[in-house]
Amino acid sequence: MSEVSNISTNVLLEFPTGFGKTKCALEIIKNNKHNNILIVIPRLVLENNWNEEIKKWNASIDKVTYVTYVSLYKHADIQYDAIIFDECHHLSDNCLDIVDTLKYKQAILLSATVSRNKWYDILSVFKSIVRKRISLQQAVEGEILPSPQIILVPLKLDTTTKSCVFEKGKGKTRIECDYADRWKYIRDSKYRVVVHCTPAQYHLELTQMVEWYKRASFSKPAMKNLWLHKAGERLRWLSKVKEEQILKLIKSDMMKDQRFLIFCSSIEQTELFGNAVNSNKTEQTELQKFNEGKINYISACNMLDEGINITSCKYGIFAGLNSSDRMIIQKGGRILRHPEPVLIIPYFIGTRDEEIKDKMIVNYNPNLIVTINDLNNLKL
Repeated sequence: MSEVSNISTNVLLEFPTGFGKTKCALEIIKNNKHNNILIVIPRLVLENNWNEEIKKWNASIDKVTYVTYVSLYKHADIQYDAIIFDECHHLSDNCLDIVDTLKYKQAILLSATVSRNKWYDILSVFKSIVRKRISLQQAVEGEILPSPQIILVPLKLDTTTKSCVFEKGKGKTRIECDYADRWKYIRDSKYRVVVHCTPAQYHLELTQMVEWYKRASFSKPAMKNLWLHKAGERLRWLSKVKEEQILKLIKSDMMKDQRFLIFCSSIEQTELFGNAVNSNKTEQTELQKFNEGKINYISACNMLDEGINITSCKYGIFAGLNSSDRMIIQKGGRILRHPEPVLIIPYFIGTRDEEIKDKMIVNYNPNLIVTINDLNNLKL
């Protein structure tokens, strides 16, 4: 990437996670002899990552200052040789307004995923900026990043056991019924109906609500938040239904000496699986222990999706799936740093899970995708 390191104008490096965006940025800094740089990061915890990378690549910089996007306004009118915007998709409208007040010779923007609208916003603020892009598919096909083995685990929602409960109505009279009988009472405002149903029926109920809010949002934009909230609730519930099987897997003798990361859908789920890395913890000691080889796995909820270095992690287990294209790329990138990565994706057939699974595997070699019918049949 010598053509990148010689760039002297403002530049956006849009490379997949694990490709080496940080190294490229430091080479640009070195070749342009920048000695006073500002590094803008989404979270302060990423400061340690940058310090490690600067040390790793022997970058000789006289002065490095860190600031989060939220506090960027504090650096208006301060002169810098260069400003690095790490994970620049976090540039909000407010931050873009502040950019006009910053003084610098060169801006270096880094991200694995920049939407079309965000790129137009960047173009309007950063003058003479060039965009260098390499997609995940290009990086894998060019053997710059390894092509992972994908292990798919199709699951079926239980259609027989009435293990789920939901309520309808706010009436004073409480009545319990089965799923098939719910409409006998729901239409009557005097009832608070407690419905007993199977997991498959409960999923159907959630899906009908998601679709109702979605249709309503077309005529009432304020309903969009309710639609997205309910869609997120459905994904978290699907993730929760997998917990028993995943707990059994991570406690098995097969996983005892393997290094793996569990992508979770909630903070509570990380605590259930153990070795939790989540936003409730001020000190991420589990992450440090993992990178030092003192523990072999960690479970995380959104804390490791971007910017965090993971050392020698071969397996990624997706307890929770995320529909965001950016999150799909970021999460997969945590594992692609390993020379022989393996992604284990349990999903429920005929649900939103299956649609997300299809998005997750589209950029990978189909010859390296295998399907097993049960996590108990997994062989590593």
